[in-house]
Amino acid sequence: MVKSRLITGIFMVFLSVVLGATAAHSLPKILPMPSVESFRTGVDYLQLMGIILMIGSLEKLAMPKGVFRVLIASVVCFSGSIFVLAFKSKIGFSVSFLGPITPIGGLLMMFGLGRWAWNIWKG
Repeated sequence: MVKSRLITGIFMVFLSVVLGATAAHSLPKILPMPSVESFRTGVDYLQLMGIILMIGSLEKLAMPKGVFRVLIASVVCFSGSIFVLAFKSKIGFSVSFLGPITPIGGLLMMFGLGRWAWNIWKG
């Protein structure tokens, strides 16, 4: 389980590097700058959560299974919705329903990190 969590974190950081390079070099040619900046925010949080998941795979800081799942869901909701919304001008249908998903993802991040801190505090 530790190995799969570490690999998940590494994959998220890897993906953030790929998406960050795309945001820096390709997206400004096809999207307006506010959309590119939003996309970069999604990349930043994807990378941050990947690093957190890698730290959470360390034995002494073991992240409970439920917290791990909440943090995965949080980054899918937060970064995933931002990525799709950044392309809303290029998508042939409305994706405005995703707008409220972004803050839900942020709340899930706060909850998951708070719960993990509580578990570490309690030993």
